[in-house]
Amino acid sequence: MRKAIRKIGDAMWLVMDEISMTEPKIFVATHKIISIILQNPRVFGGLSIILGGDFKQKTTPAGMALSEALFKYGMGDGLNDVDKRAAKLFSRFKKFDLTTNHRQKPGEIKLNRMLDILRDEDQPMEQVLPMLKDSILTREDLKDPKWQFAPTVVSGNRERIHINEVTAHRFAGTYGRPLLKWHVKLKTGYDEIVGARPCQYFVTDAPAILSMNTSMSFVCLQMVYLNTL
Repeated sequence: MRKAIRKIGDAMWLVMDEISMTEPKIFVATHKIISIILQNPRVFGGLSIILGGDFKQKTTPAGMALSEALFKYGMGDGLNDVDKRAAKLFSRFKKFDLTTNHRQKPGEIKLNRMLDILRDEDQPMEQVLPMLKDSILTREDLKDPKWQFAPTVVSGNRERIHINEVTAHRFAGTYGRPLLKWHVKLKTGYDEIVGARPCQYFVTDAPAILSMNTSMSFVCLQMVYLNTL
């Protein structure tokens, strides 16, 4: 407890990124823990909280998204106590839309259109293919390691699982790196939906580990975690 108090110190702000991937019980638990640490019964111990995320991305691996909990709470749908508490907490935040992507060159109309299609589940993926006709890699391109192990945008679970497995084994074999693999327990019936038992892989120095759908890479130490587009 003392160590946690020292880490928070005199902080006035707390930033929680990827909030769209945070399920209600984690959100509520974070509020409770901070309140206990700061010995302050106010919301999140009286800290000012900034939430960042994109609710257009895929849903949480387990539970429901905070936006869904808030909607159901507002519609009077039945929620358990934790989801209801999370919805009440989430309703206290004010929403701001960020309209500028500072990591992207201005005027990228074609790329923006592709990203809009990837984000919208109601848009057929076939619309993206004609936009890529001038960017299709050849067999010669794929001989270059920078393409063989490049981070990959993926929109389906089957593709993600297959790319993860193939790329991890290929990189480990090419560069003589140990490969770690572990099974991930998810919602009941998930195995039947994707046709495989989901696994996570880690290879030292590997440039990318795909961890969610419709994502791009963000370099962090020796791993790449995939964030929403």
